[in-house]
Amino acid sequence: MTISIKPTPVQLLQSGHYQKIAEIDIFQPTQFFQQYSRNSTFLTTFLLLTIAGFGLMGALTGLAIVRGMALWQMLWNVCLFAAFLLLILLPFHELIHAVTYKYFGAANIRFLFSLKPPAIFTCAHLLVINLIEVIWLAALPCVVISLLLVASAFFVPAYRLFFGWALIVHAFCCLGDMILISYAQKNRHKPIYNFDDLTEGKSYFFERTFPTQ
Repeated sequence: MTISIKPTPVQLLQSGHYQKIAEIDIFQPTQFFQQYSRNSTFLTTFLLLTIAGFGLMGALTGLAIVRGMALWQMLWNVCLFAAFLLLILLPFHELIHAVTYKYFGAANIRFLFSLKPPAIFTCAHLLVINLIEVIWLAALPCVVISLLLVASAFFVPAYRLFFGWALIVHAFCCLGDMILISYAQKNRHKPIYNFDDLTEGKSYFFERTFPTQ
């Protein structure tokens, strides 16, 4: 990845050469997600595949029950799955975000929580990134974890149902990341920069308003 020279937050805010075009309230991001999830072919495709995945896993689970899966086995798998999701997958997901931010040069990385909707955000205070970096940042956890879960299902066939559910539920949990990718993809030809200001609890998008020299 080539990281180009980017403006500082002060330049974005005060130089007059950049205009704020969008912002995310980190603690209540619903408005941004709703606004930029509309009319997105990428996001619609992602949601349809996820829904199909839920349907497939539901059918496979029903088949396992018909074939004689005991109730205690089902309850054990549900408890194990919840622990796996909360204690392993979600922290690992945010760790990948944090490592990516670190690669981009972040010096101040924090983990924040949102209640509307319930979500965890990995933020880099005052680190300016471009849209290509936004896509990398948003996509890597979904790609890396999905590949690991598929490999786990292949090499541990006794737990294929378990890893299949983990794959689909984790994909659904990546919806916020997918909205960011959709936003970046739609605007990929524009000179747009993003940074988090954690003193304000906001993530800002600025577009350059003067020609590249």
